[in-house]
Amino acid sequence: MSVNVRDGLFNRALDLFGLLDGLDEPPSDEETEGLLAVLPPEAKNNLSAFFEPEVRAAGVSFLSAIKTWMFDARDARAQGKKIILVPFNFPPELVMAFDNAVPLTSEVLSSLGAIALQGGGERYWDQMMSLGLPDHICSSNSIEIGSILSGQDLVPDAIISAAPGGCDANSKIHEFLSQMLNIPQFIMEKPVDDTPEGHELYRKFFGKLITDLEEFLDEELDEDRLRTLLSGANRCTELYWDLYELHKGRPSPVPNIFNLFLAPLRFCVWGRDCAIRTLEIMVETTRERWERREYPAPEERARTLW
Repeated sequence: MSVNVRDGLFNRALDLFGLLDGLDEPPSDEETEGLLAVLPPEAKNNLSAFFEPEVRAAGVSFLSAIKTWMFDARDARAQGKKIILVPFNFPPELVMAFDNAVPLTSEVLSSLGAIALQGGGERYWDQMMSLGLPDHICSSNSIEIGSILSGQDLVPDAIISAAPGGCDANSKIHEFLSQMLNIPQFIMEKPVDDTPEGHELYRKFFGKLITDLEEFLDEELDEDRLRTLLSGANRCTELYWDLYELHKGRPSPVPNIFNLFLAPLRFCVWGRDCAIRTLEIMVETTRERWERREYPAPEERARTLW
């Protein structure tokens, strides 16, 4: 019997992003109202924050960037490419630097499920619990992995393990997935000391990871492609620090939801044009708000920073 992968988290989220096709950037109030009207109640309640007038341009650009990332993974195998599952806090630029690979980040997909899908990610969490894993594991790591292990979702071709010591939950859950479905893992060792010797060891381990990926993908890392991508990554970093400086305003003019946008951009599309465009809109929006003295609230009691 064939498996209906459309019940998996990835494809359910993908269907929602299809609704963005044909929307203006930013969409009008009428378009926004029409889009929100067709969403399930939970998704409408959460996603409406992305379409508030003061952040709509950035919100739509952000969603478009994530859609680009997901569509790349959807189309990867048809284009002869491999899907590489990476941990959060790992530079996706390394995977994107290969022509034959696309990165996928389980924590971002878990978050999308919790934000945008009816029922959040509970059905996939239940899948993990049914396999005997303890209920104190990190749901951000495990919800998308539960979807994959349900047999109804996109399965990665390989896994980069680079979080031991930083996030053991991620490392062990991804290792569990590797063992259950016989998916190869590439281990990115990290030294324990922040010293010149430790840095040199890290460079050696990073070089070993590149060599392993080259062999797996049957492709040599292209310097020109890497240089172009890292130039874009540097531009993203500049814009990130521009936004960070704007956070210092009192009251802060940065919309709180922009903190949510930063993590998926960093973990999924850093260095790509869609990330640069979204960050430029975020910085421009914030600068305009500062000049007009527009703040998230009349009085500042607390700030969010992710």
